[in-house]
Amino acid sequence: MSGLTVAALFVDRDSIYKSLPGVECYDIDRDARTFPGGMPVVAHPPCRLFCRLRAFSTAPAEEKLLAYWAVDQVRTWGGVLEHPARSTLWRERGLPMPGI
Repeated sequence: MSGLTVAALFVDRDSIYKSLPGVECYDIDRDARTFPGGMPVVAHPPCRLFCRLRAFSTAPAEEKLLAYWAVDQVRTWGGVLEHPARSTLWRERGLPMPGI
């Protein structure tokens, strides 16, 4: 992994991140949970169980674990977590609220 500067976790298959130098991408085919660590992350975990319309989501409850894992990666390796401003994840995990 020499020369890499950041890992992008939970990106789309056709993500723009894949065209950027120094970015190690983890999409659905390359499971983000296989990320070995060692570099900062830009994490985009699924948000449908945390967003304003979560009551209508049919996602399995276990999907929340992906977001919790992503928070742990940001806390361990540094980086950013990208989630909707009104996501309940911010409070659930004691994160600074967006805009603060």
